[in-house]
Amino acid sequence: MHAGVYAITNRFDGKCYIGSSVNIDARFKQHQALLRKGTHHSAKLQRAWDKHGADAFEFAPLLYCAPEKQPRLCYEQRAIDVLKPLYNICPLARSRQGSVATEETKLKISASLIGNKRCLGFSHTAETKAKASATRMGRKQSPEWNANISKGRMGISYGPHSPEHTAKIVKSLLGNTRSAGNKQSAETIAKRVAKLKGGTFKHPFKGKKKRPEVVARMRAAQQLRRAAERAQRK
Repeated sequence: MHAGVYAITNRFDGKCYIGSSVNIDARFKQHQALLRKGTHHSAKLQRAWDKHGADAFEFAPLLYCAPEKQPRLCYEQRAIDVLKPLYNICPLARSRQGSVATEETKLKISASLIGNKRCLGFSHTAETKAKASATRMGRKQSPEWNANISKGRMGISYGPHSPEHTAKIVKSLLGNTRSAGNKQSAETIAKRVAKLKGGTFKHPFKGKKKRPEVVARMRAAQQLRRAAERAQRK
């Protein structure tokens, strides 16, 4: 069991992969297993392996050092800077910084996250919820953040609902009880359904006066939005 820095070199063109490990022999076996399965993290090394075959590659240690992380990474980074390995994805030792994911990789990551439910069944304690609420209380978003939100909402239309969406809302209203012992009458439901089908919707806050600070924030957001529109036209 030897710790140090190693290289995987292609005998045909001299291209190589640089890495480090606390156990070089075991790490070599891991690389070989991944390459045989076609699942190695370095797409360039995997393609070269598939093209030239296993016999074209040489696994060899470059130097042995202490197993601690810091000296190993320092030696590995030095080897990367000097040899400039073309099979390494990242220019920094043990870091993703500077690497760019391909469109294929992005699609794979996106597909793997579809339907993923993290922390299923997990619920925060009342103390954690209170702390989170206290940290958000009184927080004000920056003008840049508000401008980005306004820019993202430009062009969004809140017109009449589609027939499918209207049918879903109608279905949800049937037998709906808004408060204890207060069941909506058939007449009330019929009026609401008629409004939905006609594409009319009365906002619950329409006609109510806004507080001065709310009006000021809305005006500021509108000014930022108009400034962003003028900048885009230029």
